[in-house]
Amino acid sequence: MCYICFANNAPSVGLVLNMIVVKRNSKFLFTFIFLAYGLATIAQSVDSLLLKDYQPISIYNIPKTTIDKAKYPVIDMHSHAYASSDQEIAQWVKTMDQFGIEKTIILTK
Repeated sequence: MCYICFANNAPSVGLVLNMIVVKRNSKFLFTFIFLAYGLATIAQSVDSLLLKDYQPISIYNIPKTTIDKAKYPVIDMHSHAYASSDQEIAQWVKTMDQFGIEKTIILTK
């Protein structure tokens, strides 16, 4: 049903045309409002969004390059001696070999 408001006992032409358009597009309008409400309820609140949980999806469809190992030997110029046992040092060296790090400079005592 299409409702028409009367101003001074005569319908407003602009209002009548707007109401006809709304009536014809009511299914579209209802669907749009329903989807907008649904997406708003699914989306996280800005106050509760943490940086670690932020995983943006790129809108650009470009090729992705994954580099697993350096093309040339790398020298790590700043590191700390976190390894304290022979096993941890062996794991550190294994990791260096895996990623192509030739040397590590430790700047602590």
